[in-house]
Amino acid sequence: MNPVAQRIQTLLDSRDEKMKPAAEKAGVSYYSVYPWWQRENSTPDPEKVNLWAKYFGVPVGHLLYGDPLDADPNDYESLLERAKSLEGDERRSVETILKTLLQSKTGSMLDQKRTE
Repeated sequence: MNPVAQRIQTLLDSRDEKMKPAAEKAGVSYYSVYPWWQRENSTPDPEKVNLWAKYFGVPVGHLLYGDPLDADPNDYESLLERAKSLEGDERRSVETILKTLLQSKTGSMLDQKRTE
């Protein structure tokens, strides 16, 4: 089980939830995340990590790094700095996740400005 899956499993256990129904509620295909539970070196999809974070109401950094649950969920610069210390596939995976989140955040801010 990779570290992201371990943290998701801990959150599921704390809520006495099973992965398959929770994945459905989170908007994540059970079959697309199941490999995270089976292989330690599996690479989580950025959008799915974000969906899990939203489902649990936790910062993405908690799922990626085990950051405290009270960490600022908008502290993307800190997450980027921590991603730089990673290597190989893990680094590329986290960078992709963070870029996706930053793009979505920027898009949301632009959409908000357009409606003002």
